[in-house]
Amino acid sequence: MRLLVLLAMLATPVCALAQSHSSHDHHSHVSQHGDLRAVHAWTRATTGNTALVFMELENTGTDRLMITGAQGPRGAPAELVGFTLQNGQARLQPVDRMPLNAGHALRLEPNGLALQITGLDAALVQGEAFDLELQTDHGTLPVHVEIGAPDATGHSHAGHSH
Repeated sequence: MRLLVLLAMLATPVCALAQSHSSHDHHSHVSQHGDLRAVHAWTRATTGNTALVFMELENTGTDRLMITGAQGPRGAPAELVGFTLQNGQARLQPVDRMPLNAGHALRLEPNGLALQITGLDAALVQGEAFDLELQTDHGTLPVHVEIGAPDATGHSHAGHSH
């Protein structure tokens, strides 16, 4: 329960996170379905069959949305997870669903909330990309995910500016 409260506090008003996107940025780095936008989705290059995906989600509408999970590349399942510390050990705890209030944004980021893809059939290679489908109670949102360095701490912003 404390994890869900902490994660809900991470949701911030969309206006506080609004940025100007050029048409290149918008086309390459923003996905939208209805009132839900996903901005700068990224993950780290991997050697195993699991990856964490990060992005900023914005609810530009007047109704609350519920984020429930995703389908990763080639059908690999993905679930919402939250970072916790238990007895000084970092853990990822499943989060069944995450509300996103109208006019707010939610950051999926390292050491916070993320989508965990399991069952990848190949390593994720830096510089490549893949698509996943974010699942909500209002439908699915196709999201283009860029693959960064294995030690990346944020979206690279390579090839574009803000």
